Amino acid sequence: MKKFDAVVIGAGMSGIACALRLQSFGLNVALIEKHRVLGGLNSFFQRVKKSPTGQRLGIRQFDVGLHALTNFAKKGSRNRPLMKILRQLRIPYDSLLLKEQNYSLIHLDNRKIKFDNNIETFIKEVESFFPDQLEGFNKLVEVVKNSTLDTSDTLYVSSREKIKEFISDETLQEMIFLPVFYYGSSWEDDIDFKQFCIMFQALYLEGFSRPYGGIRTLFNILKEKMQSLNIVRMMGVAVQKIEQKLDHHILELSNGEVISTKKVFSSIGYPETQRVLGKKVNKESVGKLGFVEVQIFYNDLLEKKLPTICFYNKTKKFVYRNPDTLIDTDSAIICSPEGYDEFEGKEGILRVTFLANYKLWKELDSKQYDEKKEYVEKIARDLICEVYPEHNRKECFIDTFTPLTVEKYTSHMNGAIYGATKKFLNGDIGIKDLFLIGTDQGYLGITGSILSGISMANMNGFPTRHNP
Repeated sequence: MKKFDAVVIGAGMSGIACALRLQSFGLNVALIEKHRVLGGLNSFFQRVKKSPTGQRLGIRQFDVGLHALTNFAKKGSRNRPLMKILRQLRIPYDSLLLKEQNYSLIHLDNRKIKFDNNIETFIKEVESFFPDQLEGFNKLVEVVKNSTLDTSDTLYVSSREKIKEFISDETLQEMIFLPVFYYGSSWEDDIDFKQFCIMFQALYLEGFSRPYGGIRTLFNILKEKMQSLNIVRMMGVAVQKIEQKLDHHILELSNGEVISTKKVFSSIGYPETQRVLGKKVNKESVGKLGFVEVQIFYNDLLEKKLPTICFYNKTKKFVYRNPDTLIDTDSAIICSPEGYDEFEGKEGILRVTFLANYKLWKELDSKQYDEKKEYVEKIARDLICEVYPEHNRKECFIDTFTPLTVEKYTSHMNGAIYGATKKFLNGDIGIKDLFLIGTDQGYLGITGSILSGISMANMNGFPTRHNP
């Protein structure tokens, strides 16, 4: 039986970062991934690009999760999450080749306000369109800046109620929540205020960037780090069962192997971890929020005036719930990977994301599934025409994923990208020497996921003398 000091389950961002940090302590670490590619929720893939006559024209590359890298920090910045990650994983800042967003747009009903990587832009927008809310908004900004995350604090505080202490205008409330919910809430119509502060800082105080070359740039760096540290990687292998012993865990793998480890760090989610522990999964612990995303490719690059990301809501009230229909057409995200300082591709791309009902997608047979994907693609095209009426580029390719795609490649029940509503900020789910990292630990987004893996390794790795 192979024996390890620590096993990390899942080779997404949090899992890779956790394995790297543990290995840097001098531990013998195994990283186990059920698929044959790295990435988890933020993976990538490619398809052959062909002409109408079938002639091979090259490769078309897709980023799955990356709309934007949150928590942007300029080189030399201090006390920023991104800089902490780079320092602890010993990654040079320049190797990321980061490009800043142009600007992003919040489009609610017929009201529009923009923000970028300078909070002063958002403050000026509030001053222009909601002058009576400026004082309260500035107070909210200060509260977020001074907030600290207490990992022992498990009390849920409603952000919808808390924000009323600062913002009385309901339209501005909805505008603030629109990006925050879409980019990090596993709760329907709300988010815990601790999570709200994390997301507010990530989106509004620090902002968006994108590595040149997309998510591959970051993964190539992490992959090289893993190779240099000789981390044992088991790809295409799933953990089927975890058995707890007195001072170690026994893991049964899908390839028939059985391995032993002192500690387990699981990035697969709380209910999913409960399942491999052989425990009953409470339905209430399974996330309800899934998404459908349509990626549309165009023959030409898009207009640079398009926002990096448009957070769209058709009505005055933003409803963030599991919809009663296949998708919710009242709200969406429209992302332009070209909306940064520079773009390296030769084709234009727009990515349109809708809230989606996992159960309804699951009930479709294969023919209905394909038909409904085409139906959603039409809605995405119509929405682009509505929001960007001058957009008239010629489409050359389209690809769509649903909650079933997420379920297949991540094993997240219900295809819930943001996992369960119950988060475990200290990683402890009541099993000795087993810790959650990633989505259900509570740090969200790409930067948050990496930080989760690092933080949980620092808190629960060994030997203690290596902890910061």
